[in-house]
Amino acid sequence: MRSSFIKSTSTWALLTLSLLPGALSSPLFEKRAKNARLALNTNFPDPSFIRAADNRWYAFGTNGNGKRVQVAVSDDFNTWTLLDVEALPTLSTWETENDHWAPDVVMRDDGKYVMYYSGEAKSNLRHHCVGTAVADHPAGPYVPSNTPLSCRLDRGGSIDPAGFKDKDGSRYVVFK
Repeated sequence: MRSSFIKSTSTWALLTLSLLPGALSSPLFEKRAKNARLALNTNFPDPSFIRAADNRWYAFGTNGNGKRVQVAVSDDFNTWTLLDVEALPTLSTWETENDHWAPDVVMRDDGKYVMYYSGEAKSNLRHHCVGTAVADHPAGPYVPSNTPLSCRLDRGGSIDPAGFKDKDGSRYVVFK
């Protein structure tokens, strides 16, 4: 019986290992490897992008490099420059200084920019709320709203917002 188990386990292990090279050389992995390149040589997590009214691309990243919200800019979507700006220089009363995650920026119909972001809740540390902030320029400075858009602290908080405008003109924000 033990011999049968070892033989069966060995067969499955060999079969699994024999499939691995084929899976790793599939077009999905090959394509990513050939086209992968580093746009910013820095820690820039959870990026989002917008093409602004000035026809430039702006990228926004989770806190890092001494900033609550990082901003990078590009004229061609290939060459990026990390800006030395604090996009969110002031905070709302509901949030802490820590952990500003996953910023997403959209342009409103009036030409102003709205940033949706996850900020740590003062009332329940290590839990986040989705906040909003408004600016005249895509790089900021953004002024936060006094109340969060969503917290749901009893369910672990709200994170990772993304705003969009539907083709019928309706605006939505999705988040976890």
